[in-house]
Amino acid sequence: MTDDRPAQRRPTLWRALAGYSLWAVCLTILYAAHALGCRYAEAAGSVAMLHAPAMGGLISWALAVVWLVFIAGNVWLAMQSWKRWHGAGNQQDPTTVATSRLARVTVALDVSAVAATLVTGLPILLVPACIA
Repeated sequence: MTDDRPAQRRPTLWRALAGYSLWAVCLTILYAAHALGCRYAEAAGSVAMLHAPAMGGLISWALAVVWLVFIAGNVWLAMQSWKRWHGAGNQQDPTTVATSRLARVTVALDVSAVAATLVTGLPILLVPACIA
């Protein structure tokens, strides 16, 4: 018996790595946006403005929005891989069993990428954005 599902529904190694790829992009964007936001706040006015709640709050809110977008993206990937895993078939065909294993690994990687993205962004909520 062969896997008759369309190619876009079969799990692939590239898809298994998508969750952590999204996490890496999130980490890079948050890191760069944080540095650029604080640099801009410092250049826009005095050091006192940097500590103003409005400017620090604006940077923190912007970082939180970016973080939430990436969390939503990773949760969406995890939901898609969960659906794909449960649709992988229950036949005992060797290709289906291998597909089911890759689907299971993809779910595990996506769920752990969601957790990594959550942990990566926690300092946004706990620490002021710019500390002089």
